Amino acid sequence: MIKKKTPTISQSEVKILKKRALGFEPMPSNSIYFGRYPYKIVFNLSFDPSKQYGEQILNFKFDLTNFTEEVLNQPTRQLISTEKPSLFIKDYKDLMLTLAVYKDSIHQVHGPVSKEHMELLFSSNYRCQGKDRLWYGIYDCKIETWLPLKYRKNITYGNLKHHDDEDAEEIRSLIEFIKDNLNAHIPKHWTARFTTTIYCKFDEFVNILPFLKLSYPKHTMLITRAILNS
Repeated sequence: MIKKKTPTISQSEVKILKKRALGFEPMPSNSIYFGRYPYKIVFNLSFDPSKQYGEQILNFKFDLTNFTEEVLNQPTRQLISTEKPSLFIKDYKDLMLTLAVYKDSIHQVHGPVSKEHMELLFSSNYRCQGKDRLWYGIYDCKIETWLPLKYRKNITYGNLKHHDDEDAEEIRSLIEFIKDNLNAHIPKHWTARFTTTIYCKFDEFVNILPFLKLSYPKHTMLITRAILNS
């Protein structure tokens, strides 16, 4: 299993976003941005067609930089290159102040939207992805698993490859283990000799994960849970 980097901000410093407080429907974030910022504001700028586009972007950047440096208390980070620039914010009070000042230019607000989502953001084992609907309308968990190069028995000599069916059998065995223990969907075109992608229900998957890791210790797994946008 691939481990996530531990955020530098403590979970106790982060608040769950609520529509009533924000005045906006919050969008679930996929991560603690840059390991430090739990909140992201996406702006939607209006441009005057008679003026230069780049100059208007630059003016907004100067205005936002002045605001963050002079008014906000905690560090922020900007990504400004289009009409929908982003500001990453560390502190909840700074978030609310920014929303109040720039309320007419807000497009989206991202961050933790539930206790469950918060736990995923700070989990070292699981990733999350904001989605409008579940995978295939049913599954809230995606598992990408593969056999790392160091364990593969296929060896290349120049332009010639020596194939060992043990590698293919290993992934087939893992797939059968999943199918025998879960109601899962595995697209055939996403399955290869060394890798496959599996869709299932997260609550069911975590029950068999310890046994899966014991049975297939060589395999690397990237586990992502869907968090619905609304």
